[in-house]
Amino acid sequence: MSTLLYAGGHNHDQALNDAPPGWLASLVALLETHAGFSFEPFRSRHLIRAIHQESNIARFPSPDRYRDWLRHHPAQARSLALRLLNRTTRFFRDPEVFGFLKDRVLRPMVESRTSPRPIRIWVAGCATGEEAYSVAMCVSECLEETGIRAPVRIFATDLSPLVLRAARAGIYPSRALAHVSQERLDRFFQKRNGDYVITRPIREMCRFARHDLANDVPLYGSLDLVTCRNVLLYLNRPTRLRILDAFHRALKPGGCLLLGKAEGMIENAGFRELDSRHRLFRKIPERGRA
Repeated sequence: MSTLLYAGGHNHDQALNDAPPGWLASLVALLETHAGFSFEPFRSRHLIRAIHQESNIARFPSPDRYRDWLRHHPAQARSLALRLLNRTTRFFRDPEVFGFLKDRVLRPMVESRTSPRPIRIWVAGCATGEEAYSVAMCVSECLEETGIRAPVRIFATDLSPLVLRAARAGIYPSRALAHVSQERLDRFFQKRNGDYVITRPIREMCRFARHDLANDVPLYGSLDLVTCRNVLLYLNRPTRLRILDAFHRALKPGGCLLLGKAEGMIENAGFRELDSRHRLFRKIPERGRA
């Protein structure tokens, strides 16, 4: 038994090496049975770190005892599986990126409207909705500042039904609004019973849906923008390549892709880098296709 893994140590890579043979595979298989989705696309080291952080494994004298306990408590196994998907998120995470996105991508997108076609944006891996609503607020500000009227459709997807329920509700505790300016708080939220509720115009911009980014075909096409921040870094290389190809197919010619700063090098020749600091890319149309 690894004392690092089961007694709260922090050397996760060593913990992965010291774990009993086959233990991770058997635990993941158990979680997949109860959760109804596959963890195959995830890096093993991400899974072992996430299990270490999200579970109460330290209470058990051996890994096998913990796995057996989960086998007899399916609700706990399902809950753990869903928590492994949840990513840390907040409104306007990395404010510099959102300032760049608003000024260099969204405002020109609004100003270039020449038809009644909606602005179409996909927020992939939306978690509990803060990212999608932050994008919607920025678009709303651009529309007001330019005086342009245009319909907006923001499609926000995640694999976890648990986080999607929270996202659709659009209700957040006050501690979740720490990075929201007072101006935006007054404009885009309503206070209710101590919590804050996203206003109807912003909620109506956003449509939340379950989607397996690693395996499902894109739900949307002719998109102006895709944002997928800090999701790809958890996935293995073949899965990243499939997802980048899906983003390329979903974007309209000239559409933009925004990734997280920690994603690493993009592995798809169908994109041209526009800004390396902010991880912004533009779709290069496939030869012979519009």
